[in-house]
Amino acid sequence: MDYGNLISSSFEYTKDALVGKWMEWIILAVPALVQAITFSLIQLLSGYVVRVISGRTPAPEVNEWGRLFIDGWKANIIALVYMIPAILVFLLLGGIGLIAGMATTDPTAAGATILAALAGAFLAIIVAIVMSFIALFALMRFAHTGSLGQAFNFGAIFSHIGRIGWGPGSSLSSYSSSSRSSTASWSVSST
Repeated sequence: MDYGNLISSSFEYTKDALVGKWMEWIILAVPALVQAITFSLIQLLSGYVVRVISGRTPAPEVNEWGRLFIDGWKANIIALVYMIPAILVFLLLGGIGLIAGMATTDPTAAGATILAALAGAFLAIIVAIVMSFIALFALMRFAHTGSLGQAFNFGAIFSHIGRIGWGPGSSLSSYSSSSRSSTASWSVSST
């Protein structure tokens, strides 16, 4: 894994997009402010992130505001759907334990149920981390194909993750560095 190459290509991409282009900074600040002020109801910056993930080189222009809004909301929907397992684990294990702990007057039982609630919350965090990894691949499939349905093509997503690898020493980092230059591989494997 060549971390130096990964970092330098990321900085190069950002430099090409923004250094010396002060108007781009201002234009990028507008969607960020709008998204922050509206508590993420207007997803302009997320829509731009979808464009960047799609692998456009050079960095895409900030235009087509309607498309940014729609793609931002599609990205939110993808993230929410992939977080449902973590939410359910938290509600079922953590929430039930917490409710049971509040319903009892016995300090020992309350302590045990609070410990169960914390264990449920910890398990939900682990599930959320795993699902975030999978959701990132789903978001990349959506960004590269433009199809919301491809974000939920579980067979293709797991096949792609399997080719790259799940653990340390896998070629995941080498994929990340080449994602901008190999958009054709997504169109071939998007079935």
